[in-house]
Amino acid sequence: MVGEAPAIHQSDLPGPGAFFGSLLAFRNWRLGGLVRDTDWALSMDEEQIKRRIVELQTEHRDLDDAIERLSLQPGVDELRLRRLKKRRLMLRDCIARLQMELVPDIPA
Repeated sequence: MVGEAPAIHQSDLPGPGAFFGSLLAFRNWRLGGLVRDTDWALSMDEEQIKRRIVELQTEHRDLDDAIERLSLQPGVDELRLRRLKKRRLMLRDCIARLQMELVPDIPA
């Protein structure tokens, strides 16, 4: 019959490891690679972290300008505006995490 979906069997489904691996890959893709910065910060040297912070600050500033211009336009796409603001917030969080990597731990 036309338009029928093929039957899916349990053996056709990936295991839980594949699901969580793809979920993490999706999260990293959705965040535009921001996860990569904080997860691998330990393997980066101080200069690499500083360079990445500057790159993220530049992107944050550009997003800030874009959000400001977009919000002034009549008939603004609210969903797009919300997504840009969310991206800007994620950038700010990532910058803060990377900056914390530069601060040496002080024993209590």
